[in-house]
Amino acid sequence: MSNNTILEYDDRNLQEWFKAMNPKNRAKVLRGMLRQESTRVLKVAKEKATERFGGRRDMGKGLVRTVYRDKAVGFKVGVSPKAKKAMHLNRRALLKPVLFWAAIGTGERRNRRGKRLGKMPYKGFLADTDAAVKGSVMANMREEATKEIIKIARKYGAEV
Repeated sequence: MSNNTILEYDDRNLQEWFKAMNPKNRAKVLRGMLRQESTRVLKVAKEKATERFGGRRDMGKGLVRTVYRDKAVGFKVGVSPKAKKAMHLNRRALLKPVLFWAAIGTGERRNRRGKRLGKMPYKGFLADTDAAVKGSVMANMREEATKEIIKIARKYGAEV
């Protein structure tokens, strides 16, 4: 006996509901779907950053998500090098973009006299996040879109 099972998914009703929606509600579906999934990916990225910095939870606060809906639909999770919340307050009370430097890594730094100031190693938490969520993003977005379509359909009285 084989454990292979065939799963058939019929989403004709969902497609009909989506076609019947006005553009405003279609945009709501896309916004909700992207917001839910990008928040989930952002949470994974924060966990990976905390893990790479030895449990320092404050290092994940500089990660941001950006949702695009103009020419293409999608989102990205990355480090904001300019946002105040992405800055780290060092021992000299200066704000420094440490998370940004850790995301890309830096070379050896020296002062004018040639004294070594150190380097910031590449931490790789964004690559870890990408590997962790790569296979599940599209499936989750489909699920979120289904939820959003059903939610809007129920709001307007459709039998679900």
